[in-house]
Amino acid sequence: MPNEDHRLDPSPPIETPRRGFILAALIGSLVVALAVIAVARRTGSEAAGSPSAPPSSERAAVTSTTVAEREEVVAQLRAILRVRDQAYLERNVDLLRRIYTSDCPCLRGDRGAIKQLLKDNAVWVGASTSVQVRDFEKVNNRLWIVVANFVASPFRIETESGELIRAVKGRNELFRFALTRTTSDRLLLGFAGPVDESD
Repeated sequence: MPNEDHRLDPSPPIETPRRGFILAALIGSLVVALAVIAVARRTGSEAAGSPSAPPSSERAAVTSTTVAEREEVVAQLRAILRVRDQAYLERNVDLLRRIYTSDCPCLRGDRGAIKQLLKDNAVWVGASTSVQVRDFEKVNNRLWIVVANFVASPFRIETESGELIRAVKGRNELFRFALTRTTSDRLLLGFAGPVDESD
């Protein structure tokens, strides 16, 4: 995306995936799929050889752990977006280091867009973003993939004195987010990019 469009975009720069990430995601998906198939086969054979299924209390414990984990990851994604909104509204690039991994393409893109706002003496007024989760996948104990509608509100770009530069329309687009747990046990955004729904 050209720099001019990029800095005025209501959901700036969540870049397209790199080949390495795509390969890692494909391999991760394959591993998860194979694990699910193996567990399903083992569960099926155990059920055939045993007179009853596991007690419902055991099944409930597994389900509630999964639900709690999903809620934690989705809540953190929403918190990350709130901090990102704050970084843009305050034009504060330091806030971005709290939410992105150091190699996340979003960090570089958002940092550049905020610096451009400062250079242009421009501010965003009324901008906010949110997500509506459509799919959730745990790749391993340190990586989760969330597919969600990324919703950006309409907002205004103004000069510091309040003069309108541009009114920006709202946006609703399907995105894939990868959240990773760091060694310091923090959940950070490692990647975000639009989903090609034609695939």
